[in-house]
Amino acid sequence: MAGLDLSIVIAVWAGLGNTSALIAAIISSAFTAYLYSISTLRISVEKDLFFVGRATIEKKYLGDIRVLTGDEFRFLLGPGINPEAFHAFRFWIKRGLKVEIKDSRDPTPYWLVSSKRPEKLLEALQN
Repeated sequence: MAGLDLSIVIAVWAGLGNTSALIAAIISSAFTAYLYSISTLRISVEKDLFFVGRATIEKKYLGDIRVLTGDEFRFLLGPGINPEAFHAFRFWIKRGLKVEIKDSRDPTPYWLVSSKRPEKLLEALQN
């Protein structure tokens, strides 16, 4: 994104001068920061709740939880995808967790969540 911001600033500077380039730099940097903040996947475990993005589930409804290798994770996002599952991933993170859901009222079979540290997340969910 920084390269895109820089190219915008250079184009504005070349056509309109220093003041306009400074304004373009401020606006494009703010917009990039905004895009970064809304694309961040926030994952947390607090007491009896598991939060992934805007989704929340009580830990008592969690079944089997597995750390997935890169190949397993890629398979579940590609040929093995289940459209009924909850998918919360970022394409640049290659590993994650598969969290089975054992709530009879919830049609979602599992949550597929990408994580840079899936082992640490698994430990937090099991405590």
